[in-house]
Amino acid sequence: MQGWKQFFWGAAAYHWLVGIPLYLSPALMVDTVGGSVAASDMALMKIIGALLVCFGIVYAIVAHDPARFRPILWAGVIGKLGVALVFARDWLLGTIPWPTIALSLVDMSLVVIFLFFIFRRPLKSQLDAAASAA
Repeated sequence: MQGWKQFFWGAAAYHWLVGIPLYLSPALMVDTVGGSVAASDMALMKIIGALLVCFGIVYAIVAHDPARFRPILWAGVIGKLGVALVFARDWLLGTIPWPTIALSLVDMSLVVIFLFFIFRRPLKSQLDAAASAA
C-alpha cells in the first residue's frame, strides 16, 4: 500500500498546487493557462480553487489509509467526470487552450487510476496485514 499512499499524497499536492493559486489569484492562474475570464467570473474561479483544495484534503485522507478510505474516491471520480463533461464540447470544438486540455487529461487519468484502485482486489498480503492489525 506504500505506493498507493505516495500516489494519493501526490494527487493531494497536485490539487493544492492548482487550487490555492486559483483561489488567491484567479486572474493570474487563468492567464497562465491561456484562458480569459471576465471580472464577474472571478468569484466562480475562487470557488473552483476552494473545491480543488477540498478535493486535495479528500485525497490526503485516502493517502493516510487507502484501504480504509477507498470508497471516498467516488467523490473524486464523480467530480472529475463532471469536469470532463463541462469541457468535452469545447475540447471537441478546439475552443479551449492547450494548458486547459492538459489539466483535463490529468483529471481523466486520475479517474482511470481511481477506478482501478476502487475495483481492484487486494493482494493476499494486504488482507493478511489488515487482519493482523484488527
